[in-house]
Amino acid sequence: MGDTLTLIYELFLLLIGIYFFLFSIGRIRFRDPAGKAKADAFRKKNGTWLGILSFLLILFMGFSLFLHLRQLLAA
Repeated sequence: MGDTLTLIYELFLLLIGIYFFLFSIGRIRFRDPAGKAKADAFRKKNGTWLGILSFLLILFMGFSLFLHLRQLLAA
């Protein structure tokens, strides 16, 4: 049971990292023009560090997920 919850947690954090990376490079679309303007301003101000940190989160969680799956399949 604990292994399954850890696997779900790692997958959830990987998906959060992917979402933030896509947001930082402008791939997430907004229907509301006001929301789009706010997101563009935030991305312009913080896009560099958000992209780097989200990429590092993707890298770390992907490696952690790989090791976890390898451990589960070896048992």
